[in-house]
Amino acid sequence: MKYKIYNFKGSDKRDLLGKALEIRNEVFIKEQNVPYSIDVDGKDEDCQHFLLMHGNKAIATSRLRTIGLMLKLERFAVLKDFRKLKIGALLLKEIIASLSVEERSLLCLNAQKAVIGFYEKESFVQKGAIFYEADIPHVFMYYAGK
Repeated sequence: MKYKIYNFKGSDKRDLLGKALEIRNEVFIKEQNVPYSIDVDGKDEDCQHFLLMHGNKAIATSRLRTIGLMLKLERFAVLKDFRKLKIGALLLKEIIASLSVEERSLLCLNAQKAVIGFYEKESFVQKGAIFYEADIPHVFMYYAGK
């Protein structure tokens, strides 16, 4: 399979942002019943986004948001038909590779409990107790790799 990953600011590439939002709509809103107002929170314009394409089809996305001194990986989603094909790992590795060593030390995320193992394989470490976002159990994780 041939893939292309786009790295862009939300306000600069509205066409690509639209594709990212379509993926999130499918994964979070339709599959997981996350309310639209939680997923589309008004912060996309200012975030760095990553979009993984397979040919002309957008299949995975994530955004990176600066919060104080942290770089928070958010809205990480892969379309259902492309899961178990290591698409998520490919996208996550590309995101990490795009960061400087200093930026990597600031990288964190709130992982859904069901995918904690996925992030642990990519050098993320859990910190703290389980909490709920959109009625889904999550845990805070930070990047402990190089």
